[in-house]
Amino acid sequence: MRLVKFISIFLLAANIASAARGQDMKAISAALANRISASGRKIVAVIDFADLQGNVTELGRFLAEEISVNLVADAKGFEVIERTQLKVILQEHKLGTTGLIAPETAKKLGAIAGADALITGTITPLGDTIRLSVKALDSATAKMIGASTADLPKTKSMQELLNREIGAPANHANFETESYRIIIE
Repeated sequence: MRLVKFISIFLLAANIASAARGQDMKAISAALANRISASGRKIVAVIDFADLQGNVTELGRFLAEEISVNLVADAKGFEVIERTQLKVILQEHKLGTTGLIAPETAKKLGAIAGADALITGTITPLGDTIRLSVKALDSATAKMIGASTADLPKTKSMQELLNREIGAPANHANFETESYRIIIE
């Protein structure tokens, strides 16, 4: 009986945390959508979010995708470039983004992608939470149009995504390839 009660409480807590994360993401997107609409920008691109050192992780990519989807739902007078299409554009023009955008990069990216505004973000682990800071930038000047933050609970799943840098093996081992020559006599 105690086990059933424990499992029930655990699942309830997990659902509450999940709902809180979802509400935070929707609140960030709604705030940004209002600022983008008020600024008159018509096309928005969301790039991968990074940590403070500019490293993109699976968590940064996941949160950028969530913001992108929520922005589409909240869009009032602007369109959001599909993130897969944005990656193709970046690859074709040999541009890469680390999540941290310099004004020159913002101008290039905006011109190539046809975006008036860029959405960038940083993720910062703080004890039991992860601070998500999201900014909407004018792609011509890199000046902020709007910004919003949220503190998300650091769950085991979020920590695992945070630990996985883009392009790194899932278990983060540094694989060294050795070749052996076997001589059979």
